[in-house]
Amino acid sequence: MNYKKVETAKGEIITLEEKPFASGGEGEIRKIISPTKYADCCVKLYKGTNMAKERVEKIRFMLQNPPEHTLTPNCVIGWPKESIYENGTFVGFMMPLAFKESKELQYLVVGKLSKKLDNEWHRKFGVENGVPAIIARLKVIYNISIPICYLHNTNKYVLKDFKPQNVLITHEGKVSMVDMDSIQIAENQKLLFPGTAATPHYVPPEAYQRSFNNNTLLEKSWDCFAVGVVFYQILFGLHPYTATPKKENDDNDPIQASIQSNLFPFGANKHEIKSYPGLHNKFTALPQPVQQLFKRTFSLDYKNRPTIFEWNKVLGEVLKGITNPQSTPKPKPQRFDFVGDFYEDLAIVKQNGKYGFIDRNNNVVIKPIYDNVLNFSNGIARVKLGYESFKIDKRGNRLQITLNTPPKTTSTPTSNSYQNPPPPPPPIQKEEKSNKGGLNLFLKIILTVIVFLSYILFREILGDMGHIVGIIIAMIFIVLLRLIWKKPY
Repeated sequence: MNYKKVETAKGEIITLEEKPFASGGEGEIRKIISPTKYADCCVKLYKGTNMAKERVEKIRFMLQNPPEHTLTPNCVIGWPKESIYENGTFVGFMMPLAFKESKELQYLVVGKLSKKLDNEWHRKFGVENGVPAIIARLKVIYNISIPICYLHNTNKYVLKDFKPQNVLITHEGKVSMVDMDSIQIAENQKLLFPGTAATPHYVPPEAYQRSFNNNTLLEKSWDCFAVGVVFYQILFGLHPYTATPKKENDDNDPIQASIQSNLFPFGANKHEIKSYPGLHNKFTALPQPVQQLFKRTFSLDYKNRPTIFEWNKVLGEVLKGITNPQSTPKPKPQRFDFVGDFYEDLAIVKQNGKYGFIDRNNNVVIKPIYDNVLNFSNGIARVKLGYESFKIDKRGNRLQITLNTPPKTTSTPTSNSYQNPPPPPPPIQKEEKSNKGGLNLFLKIILTVIVFLSYILFREILGDMGHIVGIIIAMIFIVLLRLIWKKPY
């Protein structure tokens, strides 16, 4: 294999995999083979030499001014760790790898989860899981807010192009932020390095009302609009500005047009909306503090737009109240491969590849025998065993489906009456035994004895009759015996 050799600014040789595991318009990303101390890192290599000088200076500034944290148990920021050179020329930078088994956040911002995702994703985030799925998604947006807090807290960085494609998550809700070299960098209100071009569906309304260009110094509120859009998509599976206006427009991009006109179904201009998809109606089920954050985000008053710190604080308080109202400690998962959160006092556990439920005292209530399960809701949980899917109660009893059949009589039963059960089937008539059967058996036995004795006598009379003749005589007597036992007498 033709492994690629590069080096750090200090001259340390880095060996990269032959093929990249990700690529884009600006460059490609390869895993590091050696030294092994960089096994949890990767290298981004830029394509071409355009803007090489500006890239060198931007990466150098980021190396010298990192956020407070770039790696925590629940989040990774793809922040530069080393500048990378090839033959003395700057070609890219080293950064931490995302969490293992991460997927693009794009999978979670659609109405229905992709079949490509495994059972863990569907069990936790599937819309069919009801309230537990909403809570799991609230935890995801809370975790996403954490690394953005670290970035905004520097007062130097604005993401500018925050969107689902730039976030990776695991089914456990761990978050990895990527494409960090595209951010805007400023210091003391002076623009040092502009960000890349923003994606229209995540650009705030003020961008269309004021004069903006690539050299405009953007405020943090720009990010906070995009954050609100992404959070809304995670919770409801559609863009917050998906709506049909009363006044038709010729814009080829209806969502972009709705952003310009500020047509949020629960905003100040809701009276200008003709219709919107039913998924928006789930908005009213959110806790009021979260609803207010969204309404302030999707407002023309960008100065009153909630900061990422407000999002983080409110989401943390809401989740604490929902998932831990009595501060009940979560059982230690030493006996299980996985322990979920409690819903209706029961938590999903995984053991040896099978799923069951435990109570808050860590006692197994429903043995781990199922291939897949969903959390309990209203005392019922859906489970899968082999090729069969059905519902169980909190004792593990399978719930039977009762089919309503119309009454056979023309009378309508009242709520206090019961229908008479159908008449029992007629009893099976037993065959009467007769003495004739016993007589037949006696005669058959007598005839059998007579035939057997006749055969012996016949052989004694004829003497040596030869092999062929003996077989023929024996066959004749066998036929007689069969006729005796087959034919009734």
